[in-house]
Amino acid sequence: MKQIKVYKCTVCGNIILKLEDKTEALSCCDSPMIMLKVNRTDGAVEKHVPYIKEKVKDCKATGTTIYNIQVGNIPHPMETEHYINWIGSFSNDAWVIKWLKPGDKPERNLRVDPNSTLYEYCNVHGLWKK
Repeated sequence: MKQIKVYKCTVCGNIILKLEDKTEALSCCDSPMIMLKVNRTDGAVEKHVPYIKEKVKDCKATGTTIYNIQVGNIPHPMETEHYINWIGSFSNDAWVIKWLKPGDKPERNLRVDPNSTLYEYCNVHGLWKK
């Protein structure tokens, strides 16, 4: 399966999803961007790892299923200073990202293929996956 690489600018905070890995260096604001490591911050695991909460429906035409994806067994805060920015389902065939904002519930309905990996990005604690 293709690996997702997520980079962040240390100056302005821009986030880049690298779809093709043809070069090593990415830069923004005249500075090198850092590649985010998954599940490697001081954030609480129980509030950051995305998981399938429940099946919403099967899509027979595409062979995929829509699931409700929630961030954290204990729901993640969704405050102006600390929130989940996006939730994504990534596989070889499809990359689906749903955006969130402060005040939203930390969950979204997403198409999930059988070989998908779930990711989420917290504006304070970074990138997490399951």
